Amino acid sequence: SHKETLKIASEKLEDIAIELRDFSTMSIPLDMTMMPEFKTVIREFRRKLITLATKGNKTAVYQLAIQLFPLSKVDNKDIGIELH
Repeated sequence: SHKETLKIASEKLEDIAIELRDFSTMSIPLDMTMMPEFKTVIREFRRKLITLATKGNKTAVYQLAIQLFPLSKVDNKDIGIELH
């Protein structure tokens, strides 16, 4: 479903006026041992958005996709993170 969401987002980037969407990207250096904190902040952000979305008159359905992934080569053995 993530691939399908990205495909739809790519199409919407071309089809939907900028006033009706928000696409943003940032590349950031980070300490891999802080990954649990980054994930916590992302979860809190999503919870706040859900709370906000329950207010007002619902007139449209939107998809929110958040991706956090390494651009550089990452070796979990070097940072002591157990992969599942």
